[in-house]
Amino acid sequence: MDGLPLTYWKLWPILGDLVGTDNDPFVIAMKYCEKLSELLETGHAFEGKVYDVRIRHYILYAPARSFIKCCIGHSGYCACEKCTDIREYHDKRVTFLDMDAPLLREQPNHHTGDSPLDDLGTNMISQFRLDPMRLTWRGAVKLGPWKLHYELVEIISSVFEFLRDFCPVDFNRKPRSLKYFKTFKFTEFRRIVLYDGILAFKDLLDDNVYKHFLLLHCALYILSSKRFFQVKRALPLQVIITFLSLILLQSMERSLLNVKTLDEFSAFKFENKSKSVKETLRSGLRPLQQLARRDEEKKSSRVIQKSKPKHKLVCEVIAGQQNKKLKVGTFTLKVGKSDSCFKSKQGDVVVLLNIVQRKRKVHFVCRKFNISENFYEYPIASSDLGILSRPILFRVSDLGREKALFQVERCGLQMFPHAYWQEPFLCVPILHSSEIM
Repeated sequence: MDGLPLTYWKLWPILGDLVGTDNDPFVIAMKYCEKLSELLETGHAFEGKVYDVRIRHYILYAPARSFIKCCIGHSGYCACEKCTDIREYHDKRVTFLDMDAPLLREQPNHHTGDSPLDDLGTNMISQFRLDPMRLTWRGAVKLGPWKLHYELVEIISSVFEFLRDFCPVDFNRKPRSLKYFKTFKFTEFRRIVLYDGILAFKDLLDDNVYKHFLLLHCALYILSSKRFFQVKRALPLQVIITFLSLILLQSMERSLLNVKTLDEFSAFKFENKSKSVKETLRSGLRPLQQLARRDEEKKSSRVIQKSKPKHKLVCEVIAGQQNKKLKVGTFTLKVGKSDSCFKSKQGDVVVLLNIVQRKRKVHFVCRKFNISENFYEYPIASSDLGILSRPILFRVSDLGREKALFQVERCGLQMFPHAYWQEPFLCVPILHSSEIM
């Protein structure tokens, strides 16, 4: 739920997403509580079957949560939505430092009224997730404790601009100068923390500041991956506590105990849907009626089930570029700087030189790196982010001259040269492509 600014006022569409399917987000209803009460009681009839209906999460930004939950805003004295603690100011920041405050809705000064969701049996604590899109990528990253000299900002900006040519097609927004920092989008902050920053900041920031950044990178990298999170579930909590303790903000510890991966309750896809909803409105006259008609025209009763990973990858040759570019599953391989690096089924990190198609079979002509090592050792060895002790995030060098045929593994890699195509290279797995496949 989020406000959609129109000409003179805001429309608040309620968007939903079917968990476990590949359906796009959709507009639920304007009379939400009335309809949900009916669905919770009778279920939803679909193709001759009746399905139970349950709400997993409510995802709203802070002012919207305050409005829906009927509680005070996020800057109030009793603003904590998880416990009964009262705010304190530390270094011009609102903090909640009582680590033993009970996780209950028993703070009388927190509530401004009764929420209509209470009558639907909603758990007003666990079912309201704090959106990582705003809380993490814009909050902890954009508003973080790092202050840089303007000359250092220019140097780091030049690194980002240099890396622009090596950014894979998986990312819609390419690296750009920090002079545009105030206009950076959430996805840009996400890319910097998970990928670009570990190289762009190395040897330029003070060593302690860089290690502080690595704490955030390591925790969010694991929390952004279902595979890594299942294996390293306890590690992000420990790392984030260390990160927060260094800036004396320790109030988030317990909220991470019941966390899911960040993308499971992120507002990114709903933001994209809100944009398309706004584009369907042709004028400011009767927007509710317009929205209802446009939504009815697009409505589909088909549920798209999530596709199961295939053992054999299906390769689609792009017309006219049979020897230069290939789509493999959900990520793209291309001869050149930005999309040529991947991990083979044998576990080698290779660089694509050519694509050859013979008798309906596709062959990848590559050169492999002979040496791999950890890129960083703190807070954990970067190779520990792999499965079965296989190096996943590492530095590679010594690119062999021998050409050979390789098969593609289920993981595309983003390859960064340390400086203008000089060895060694930093290879980082692209999480969203490897998770889907």
